[in-house]
Amino acid sequence: MAAAAPRAESRMKPAEEPAGAPPHGVAAGPPAAEGDSPWAATRVQELMEHLQALTGLANAIIAVDGKVLAASGWQELCTRFHRVHPETCRYCTESDVYLSTNLNQGHSALYRCKNGLYDMATPLVVDGQHLANVFTGQFLLEGEPLDVEGFEARAARHGFDREAYLAALARIPRVSEERARQVMAFQAALARVLVQLWRAGLAAREAAGARARAEELRTASHYVRSLIEASLDPLVTISPEGKITDVNRATEEATGRRREELVGTDFADYFTEPERAREGYRRVLQEGRVTDYALTIRHCSGGTADVLYNASTYRNEAGELQGVFAAARDVTERKRVEHALQAERDRVQAILEASPVGMMRVRSDGRFDYANTAAQQLLGLQRSALEDRGYDAPEWCLTDWEGHPVPPEKLAISRAMRTGKPALANTAFIRPDGKRLLLTVRAAPIHDAAGRLEGAIAGIEDATERRRLEDQLRQAQKLEAVGRLAGGIAHDFNNLLTAILSGSDALLSALAERDPLREEAKDIHEAAFRASTLTRQLLTFSRKQVVQPTLVDLWEVVAGLERMLRRLLGEDVELATRGGPGARVRVDPGQMEQVIVNLAVNARDAMPRGGKLVLETSGVELDEEAVAAHPGLEPGRWVLLTVSDTGSGMTPEVKAHLFEPFFTTRPAGKGTGLGLSTVYGIVTQAGGHVWIYSEPGVGTVVKVLLPRVEAELPARRPEAAAEAPRGTETVLVVEDERLVRKLTVKVLAAAGYRVLEAGDGEEALAAAGKAERISALVTDVVMPRLRGDELAVRMRAIHPGLRVLFVSGYTEPGVALQEELQHGSAFLPKPFAAAALVRRLRGLLDEPAYR
Repeated sequence: MAAAAPRAESRMKPAEEPAGAPPHGVAAGPPAAEGDSPWAATRVQELMEHLQALTGLANAIIAVDGKVLAASGWQELCTRFHRVHPETCRYCTESDVYLSTNLNQGHSALYRCKNGLYDMATPLVVDGQHLANVFTGQFLLEGEPLDVEGFEARAARHGFDREAYLAALARIPRVSEERARQVMAFQAALARVLVQLWRAGLAAREAAGARARAEELRTASHYVRSLIEASLDPLVTISPEGKITDVNRATEEATGRRREELVGTDFADYFTEPERAREGYRRVLQEGRVTDYALTIRHCSGGTADVLYNASTYRNEAGELQGVFAAARDVTERKRVEHALQAERDRVQAILEASPVGMMRVRSDGRFDYANTAAQQLLGLQRSALEDRGYDAPEWCLTDWEGHPVPPEKLAISRAMRTGKPALANTAFIRPDGKRLLLTVRAAPIHDAAGRLEGAIAGIEDATERRRLEDQLRQAQKLEAVGRLAGGIAHDFNNLLTAILSGSDALLSALAERDPLREEAKDIHEAAFRASTLTRQLLTFSRKQVVQPTLVDLWEVVAGLERMLRRLLGEDVELATRGGPGARVRVDPGQMEQVIVNLAVNARDAMPRGGKLVLETSGVELDEEAVAAHPGLEPGRWVLLTVSDTGSGMTPEVKAHLFEPFFTTRPAGKGTGLGLSTVYGIVTQAGGHVWIYSEPGVGTVVKVLLPRVEAELPARRPEAAAEAPRGTETVLVVEDERLVRKLTVKVLAAAGYRVLEAGDGEEALAAAGKAERISALVTDVVMPRLRGDELAVRMRAIHPGLRVLFVSGYTEPGVALQEELQHGSAFLPKPFAAAALVRRLRGLLDEPAYR
């Protein structure tokens, strides 16, 4: 509830006071008794209580001197909280001042204080004299969202009891705008009635005219004092001699001293530059006023505040100088903001200069007026050669990346300034030294505070290397596409080869040793095995070959191949191996042998007249600087395999196509072109990297990096004795390729097993549900509707302890069988011979039980 006299100390009484109690600290406690007031105060008080009961709103009639004439319904949110804390009480005071100073006779005022509540007031003006105000307040307007978070934040900031504070908030009435207008209309009517009553009682009060005039003077003095106290700026009155005669509360807060300490002292003593303060005071006395005089107030605690003083003299009715009235405006925050803005400008300038990205600014006329160091270095031009030159000048010879001329309106800066939106363009630029750069230019328009175009800011980035890497990526994507095709072909071919091998095995078993058809059957069998070598290369290249990586010592792999390599290379090629134990990596040993043999064969072909081949293993540790030139390579410990020869070497044109599938420099019919592609696929699949360095007439060096493994090699186990190839258990064969399924069933049935068959995973589950006991599942990995590894999991729920033999030409990238292979499972790659299938299944069934 607002009060007419806006003194900061006018607060509501605590919550335990009864409804209708006046604000704490206002003059003259209870309403005046009948006969002591121009109206019957008791009846007016009853009227106010009825009004409060009817509207639910707090109300009061308060004289301009702060005396409560009638009151009812004070809200606990104000009495217990807002009028108690200094900051929220100040907001109440501001509301008081606003309503008291904005009331016109015959009209009501509505105001929302900074504490979030609304007050309404109507003045009581008798014969032009503002005597009192009718207040209704402490409510919220319906339709306006309640800022609960704001009230919660206020409770936390001022230390209010949150639950009690929110409960008091919940009791605040909510009034529609229409209801508020009705109450204001009632206030106006009530004010008119009260004015009439007041006017009727004035005659009785004229008898005490002298006392009334004195009271009015006191009221006016209190009113002025309230206005002074309500000011947030320090206000001071100073005698002609420079002594402080009065101050407001803001001055006390600015200096840290009470009014009693300040009055009578030299005003200049409270500034950091007393003489400057006195000089300003002399100017006021001479000129009558001074505005925006900069001084710094010194707080008793040692702190300071920058202020702008406005001061003027004041005189009595006779024109005699009485003193100086001074008001100070704290500009500490404004100065801080100005300094912060300048610091921000300096910081932005420093960032631009330190930025590795070239930054250039263009005026609205299209001429450069700034270029940072990175831009100068990138373009090979001094700032003097750039600034005040047009960005679209013909001498720049700008083109797109493909070398086509670019019209000026297509440049990024032109588009940004024309459209008012950020723009991007790829531009080629030729430096003064002749080097051609591929640039990516990003431009954004610059507008002033009024929205007028001032120019543009452009960032230029050297994209030459990025374009080169993108070209490499496109080449890798081409290889990936070819790899997918090769993998698909090899997978289908493996199914056919499996059928051929199984069929030829069956045919050989059925033919007598002297049967003339036996040689033809052997030729079929051998041709199928040779064809399987080609499919393995295709699958390795496409990285879809099933691998079973194990922890091996790369040096042991090289040493184990040395005897075979010497026979393979011939007597005219000298072979040297260097290294030692400790080069531990996790790879498929067979694939690693294939890498070494392929590289050795390529080296032999490059040395038709003999030469030297060196195979070396070593451990290397790469830091950030070492891997910076090789995208995808990470710092750490690696194992390096180096294969170097003294052969004919290669031209740059040949090196550009080395890893492309089916690319070969050998005569037609002498090679498949899959050797290095296979090497690339194996190394990449193992998480490694491969590089080839070669010069014509000098030789070639191939470097293979593989991640080093710190674990120790497992102890070697003695080979298990061969198991009997036959069995009597029930086996379920699941294969979507009909011919392969038919031959697999035939081979296992011939070995004594009871065989069930299914064309896919769904059929297999149906068969498993009907069978009493299934000991083993032989399943393809990649099948429609249900994958083999998923089928194995569901089958084991039906037949616990089920052994699973996975067969496949490849698995899709990302599908790992390693976990499954550790739990009563094994893997047999396609193509496979009948004997291999029977041995692998028998070995799996004879393994110890697993959990």
